[in-house]
Amino acid sequence: MAPSQHLIKLDFRDYFRIEHSTNCMNDFLEIRDGRHGYNKIKEHPFCGENFPPLITSSDRHLWIHFKSDDNIEDKGFKAIYEFVPRPPSLKTPEIIPCYINLTQPYEGFLERGDIPSYIIDFNIKHDLPIDCLWNITVEENWGIYLQFDKFTLERPNDCDSNFVQVFSNSTDTQQIKMFCGSIADTVLSKSNKMFLRFYSVSKNEKTMFKANYTAYRDIISGKEDKCNSDDQFYCEDATCIHKSLECNDKFNCRSRFDEDGCQYLKIGLCRYD
Repeated sequence: MAPSQHLIKLDFRDYFRIEHSTNCMNDFLEIRDGRHGYNKIKEHPFCGENFPPLITSSDRHLWIHFKSDDNIEDKGFKAIYEFVPRPPSLKTPEIIPCYINLTQPYEGFLERGDIPSYIIDFNIKHDLPIDCLWNITVEENWGIYLQFDKFTLERPNDCDSNFVQVFSNSTDTQQIKMFCGSIADTVLSKSNKMFLRFYSVSKNEKTMFKANYTAYRDIISGKEDKCNSDDQFYCEDATCIHKSLECNDKFNCRSRFDEDGCQYLKIGLCRYD
């Protein structure tokens, strides 16, 4: 990351030797114009012995990924980077990062309305797309169950102009789901971390989403056969959620068992009377 009002210049020197393969399918070096693995790629993946060109970021970040398999090895590469002042000739201003951290342990909510108004106003003024990332973290060894209450895009099926991406564990890994049509279904994480990216060229509220997440724990056959009776609720599908989520007028279990019979509990009767 470069200091404010600076860019990054990356120069490959001395040697560049990475196993050559068709379309660089085996070993390769990948450079993206931003701080995440989903940002726009610079040029294309590089391999072989031809030096990449001098690369300059459009803002304060470059994302660099080197991948090597177990077969042919070569010398590798060497690169020098430097921070250079942002030239006045650039038509776009320095981007304001849009990151929202959610750390509620049992459940939480996220929506387009979470985006600070000053970011919306700034992007409208400079004709920049909305590009925000929500970082959801729950207790270790638990997973995340994400449900969409609302999902509306101004340009359905235009996946370059508006979409929602969901990642598990890291934005550097492959996305779990991408939604750019008329509906968004439920998503399960592969760890206790989930990232949701909302991207929209349109700045009006026709393009929006609302979602909620629930922390859940898998019951592992042969190791665990029940939920902790003191603070966990069994969902009848080999998963547990926190006890406080039972009968809260929201479906936190995938089976929706947490809301079954709740009308009886609310009037002081047993759940199965």
